[in-house]
Amino acid sequence: MKKSVFLRLFTLLMALLLVVGCAACTQTPEVPEEPEAPDNTPDEPETPKEPEITWHFGYVASSTHANTPDQLVVNGDRYSYTDVFTVEKAGTTITFIDDNTNSGSDYRFASSSVYVVSSWKQVDGEWVLDLDGANVAGSNGDLTSLVESKLENGAMVYSYTTFSDNEHLRLCFRSGQKASFTPDVYPKVSMQYTGNEGTAAEQILLNRWYAELKANFHDTDLEGLTVYAMGDSYFGGSGLPADQIWLNLWAKKYGIDMTNYGIGGSSVNARGYEPMCIRYTGMKSAQPDIVILEGGRNDYNGQCPIGEMGSNDTSTYIGAWNVLIDGVQRKYPNAMIVMITPWNYPDEGKSITRLDYANAMKAVAEEQGIYLIDASIVEDTGVNMMSSNFRKEYCKNPDDVSHLNAEGMKLVMPNFDKLISACYTDFLSKQ
Repeated sequence: MKKSVFLRLFTLLMALLLVVGCAACTQTPEVPEEPEAPDNTPDEPETPKEPEITWHFGYVASSTHANTPDQLVVNGDRYSYTDVFTVEKAGTTITFIDDNTNSGSDYRFASSSVYVVSSWKQVDGEWVLDLDGANVAGSNGDLTSLVESKLENGAMVYSYTTFSDNEHLRLCFRSGQKASFTPDVYPKVSMQYTGNEGTAAEQILLNRWYAELKANFHDTDLEGLTVYAMGDSYFGGSGLPADQIWLNLWAKKYGIDMTNYGIGGSSVNARGYEPMCIRYTGMKSAQPDIVILEGGRNDYNGQCPIGEMGSNDTSTYIGAWNVLIDGVQRKYPNAMIVMITPWNYPDEGKSITRLDYANAMKAVAEEQGIYLIDASIVEDTGVNMMSSNFRKEYCKNPDDVSHLNAEGMKLVMPNFDKLISACYTDFLSKQ
């Protein structure tokens, strides 16, 4: 009897399990929720705001001001400036209008000797001009990305977009303010987040680059020197703006008075285009501290004969170098002279090779007792024209084996800085 009860209970339990299992098999599986589609609706532009600022009598003198460069001039005639105000977000555009309708009959606009927008920082609790920030001169200023447009009624619109978060700025304009005249109304200043690239982005990035370079290497003996440079397109830039050529980048770092006689296509020898062995006579008569001579790429292109050591035959490479160096030494007897060879580059099947010209240049430098920098040594200059990857990144185009682009110029400048510094240190030790 007990056995039969047990069997009935066991059978009932199995039946229940079977029912549950079948229900589970037929249950509809859960379907995962569809992810929400991203909201691609463009953000509404921020409503322009008016920063809380106060205008004062005076101006912020720019670096070109004759008497008070890079200074705040309180009570400076004909101008008004704001107190310092902070713009929290990069990409914020500040706009103000100088309409000349309330200027005491002073109908001129801010000149290049005044910063219409200037950057400030606190040092020991005092606001001081931040020379590494965005400092934009007036209507004749160099920073062309500052928007300045005259309206039909003769007003000037100034528009500046921040590059960094929390920029501390002053504004300045030609208000006509004097001790005897104060404008009743100052320009309306609007501030709106636009997300646009900063007006002074390039300037600020370059300032930061220089700051990093100076922290890494800086030879104070090079500060404020006068330098003349004679060369071909390596110095001429092959279409680059002058301020992007490494010589001028280097000059800016040290405040060097640079005169660049680089001409694209120029040869050393007299049979080529714009020969250096002749045109050195047109260089300034004032005495420089350093003269840098570079050439040979175009002599190679024209397959100029190498010539003999000691020769003054300007139709040959060695003879032209001797005439050029002798002439420069007579013209500038107290200057350090440095020769710079071309980069490495493919020989293109020519009978007189790149190394033939490089070795001749080295031999002339040794015989003349002047300094030489071998720019073909990749470890020294960082330039490797044999590398397609290098040319793609640092040359005017991937097939160009001669001409650096702007990034290439920035690449080589610190290297030439150290190489020239080493020469000049040695030169000074022998004086």
